[in-house]
Amino acid sequence: MDQIREVWGMDMLRKRISGEDNLEGYPPAAPLHEESTYRLLMRNGLEQYGGSSIFVMGMTVAVRRAANEVSNNVMAIDVNNDAISLLGPAIDKKYNEKILAKNWFDLPDFLKNKADVIAGDGIFCTMGSTSDSIKLLGCLRSILADHGAMVLRVMVVPENFTIVGMAFNDILYDYRSGKLDDPEFGFAMRLWGFLDEAYEKNSYMLDCGVAFSECKKMVETGEMLQHELDVMNITFYIGKNYVPPINVW
Repeated sequence: MDQIREVWGMDMLRKRISGEDNLEGYPPAAPLHEESTYRLLMRNGLEQYGGSSIFVMGMTVAVRRAANEVSNNVMAIDVNNDAISLLGPAIDKKYNEKILAKNWFDLPDFLKNKADVIAGDGIFCTMGSTSDSIKLLGCLRSILADHGAMVLRVMVVPENFTIVGMAFNDILYDYRSGKLDDPEFGFAMRLWGFLDEAYEKNSYMLDCGVAFSECKKMVETGEMLQHELDVMNITFYIGKNYVPPINVW
């Protein structure tokens, strides 16, 4: 996970929030609309066997907030010290959340207690390959109680998926005509606007930096407005995401 820690520096993290008063980011990149679903599923996971502990993989504010609302035994785990420094204070001090700075792959050898629920948002996107994803899944299983549950939001390519109507010009037209709001436009352009150039079908890696570099060129040539590039930046990420077909997942 060294590459991921390197990409997610403080500058990158700050681009994804509107300021120190809003550390949760924007949907759909941030799971604000899914927060109630996280809360429900985590509560169900705890109540089914009378569990109490939740491990949250990463510092995603909405997931951590939902976890702390259903349990007083929450630990958020992230290897990125910048993310911990910036996003750690987002959870109210009335909660007893613990934060552990640790590589997820090292957890089986480090943690003594297992979780009743493990939660995370997009954590497999940070993996560099299918084999890394399988390895992470094994690590999570080893720190999850036998009766435990995992609550995850995973990005996959749907079966028989095509990008008709999702190329750069289509997305830009839909945004300008009001069919897409700001977050929808930014996320769609980052994921699908330059899919042929950005997505490696053999490794399932999506180079998100391609969309931002190409759109910057579009601003310089007048094909795109600076305001539209600014809107894209609310989903800013120049690293790579692991986005496998659903049958691979």
